[in-house]
Amino acid sequence: MTADPRATDGERAAATLHELVERQARRAPEAVAVRCGGEELTYRELDERAVRLAAHLAGRGLGPGGRAAGRPSHWAGAPRCTSPCWRC
Repeated sequence: MTADPRATDGERAAATLHELVERQARRAPEAVAVRCGGEELTYRELDERAVRLAAHLAGRGLGPGGRAAGRPSHWAGAPRCTSPCWRC
């Protein structure tokens, strides 16, 4: 992900990874966020999947400071597992 050149150092430092993904999904939703082998996920797809998984985890009682474990079947799926955990 390319940092917003208009952001100050403090703004970049204060943003979490999932906040950066959300911002990029709003700015360029169809830009490729993750590419691994033949699979690609856009920022929109990555953000949508993160929102769905975060809701699922919250429904199972995961909240701020909680821990979750996941086993993605391939690398491109890793952001789908980790980004939502940062949202909780």
